[in-house]
Amino acid sequence: MHLDNALKDCMEKMRIGKEESKQKLYDVVFANTQHWEKLNLELEVRVNVLEEQLHANAENDALSRSLQDCSGLLMKLSEDRAQVQSQIEVLKTKFQAMSEKELSSIKYELNVVSKQVEIRTEEKNMSVQSV
Repeated sequence: MHLDNALKDCMEKMRIGKEESKQKLYDVVFANTQHWEKLNLELEVRVNVLEEQLHANAENDALSRSLQDCSGLLMKLSEDRAQVQSQIEVLKTKFQAMSEKELSSIKYELNVVSKQVEIRTEEKNMSVQSV
């Protein structure tokens, strides 16, 4: 009987040791699972941040290209504007020269007509005097 009790006691200690080992293994697995889940969550957050940065960088690149295009367009427009202003100045000069010629021509015609009016007035006066 003494051996039976010793065997039972030994079996009980083995069962308790086995349960304690299972519990320790469960605790370690649970702790590792929580640790890995925490790391996974941190990695997901980092991935999201990096994706947002990547998206922002792509958007900045697109805006930069658009800005460069606009800058090039503004430079072209500025060059075109300068060229048009130069052409306007040339046309103004030509117009002023033409206007001066036309004005001289009109003054000449006005003098001719004025002289003709004077002559006719004198002829009329002479004609009235002779009558």
